[in-house]
Amino acid sequence: MDFANRSVSPQSLIDQIGAQRVSPAKPSSLTIRNAHITGGFDLSEWDLPFILRFIDCSFLGDVDFARYRTTASLLFRHCDFQGQAIFSEVHIERDFSAENCHFNGTKRTMALSDNEPTTFVHGRIGDDFSVNGSQFKGVLNLKHLNVGRDLYLQDTTYQGAEPDPDGDPGQVYLVPLAGTQIGHFLRIDHVLDINPATRIQVADCTFAGIFAQTNVKSTEEKEELFMLKMLEDLEYRAGSYDLIEHEFIRRGRPDLADDVYMHGKDRETAGARGFAKVKNLVLKYVAGYGRQPALAFTWCFAAVLIGAFVFVRDEGGKRDGRRYLRSFWYSLDLFVPVISVSGRDPEPPKSPFARSYVRIHRLLGWLLLPIALAAITGIVGKV
Repeated sequence: MDFANRSVSPQSLIDQIGAQRVSPAKPSSLTIRNAHITGGFDLSEWDLPFILRFIDCSFLGDVDFARYRTTASLLFRHCDFQGQAIFSEVHIERDFSAENCHFNGTKRTMALSDNEPTTFVHGRIGDDFSVNGSQFKGVLNLKHLNVGRDLYLQDTTYQGAEPDPDGDPGQVYLVPLAGTQIGHFLRIDHVLDINPATRIQVADCTFAGIFAQTNVKSTEEKEELFMLKMLEDLEYRAGSYDLIEHEFIRRGRPDLADDVYMHGKDRETAGARGFAKVKNLVLKYVAGYGRQPALAFTWCFAAVLIGAFVFVRDEGGKRDGRRYLRSFWYSLDLFVPVISVSGRDPEPPKSPFARSYVRIHRLLGWLLLPIALAAITGIVGKV
């Protein structure tokens, strides 16, 4: 149906769509073109068996597709939404697309999941979800949306975002994806080029990978910085960091994966208390949370050298090379738990200070060496 840029009342258009729904001809799709829909357009709780497509249409009032169901697709292209667009709890078995559209409503737009705290039924898109090239005035709220294949946010722009009323009042996420399940990939190509301040919330979100290509020459570096930026100012959840860490591993960037892991552990440590906080701090400064085993062995070597210095002073007399070497082996013997490096029990030192230090030295060995071994074997710091 081509309305040739004429105005049409919402009820008139709804009646025509309803006529197609009950038509014996069973159309596979219905396309509405060049329509200026003059008021609120309400297809909430409708169930359509065919593709519904809007092209070059203007919605001058609110659009309500809450609990809309279809075995096909729901598609918008080059459309203008002047009011609020509500798509909460939709169930679309194939694709949802709103490409190159303008969402100008003053309220939060495109609420494709639980729009209010009392809503518990979540939206479902069977195949792809795409809003490529669209512009949003406010937040694109995709919380708890279930997408069977890929979720596309390529070349999207956002302005005038307000804090999430259900979350931290100090945080503004232009694209909250908390609890969203994506079967394949999250595509956010070029979003950083268009709006460097974009924040995408990925807490408790699941996906197979992220693509965030840019137009700049250093595409890979810019894309990786963007993924790291998604974790900034985010309420700590281990799952968010795990997702980005695994994505960097998939890309062959273990160095950035380590950075994400350690930053996540820093956030965990900041919120921990008691023994958990002490344990994390020890692991951080001794072995980089298990990701820097060389650091742990450096601490071990430093402890052995300090012990050798203490014990060489204890012997007295002339300090020649053999004496320094003997003190080193003595220090190593005490430092390594259980086994004897020299094959015999080390003799106790003479001075009271050195005898007291033996206890400290052995305690350091029991603490540092297991951490170093656990780090190098991957027992701590494991993905």
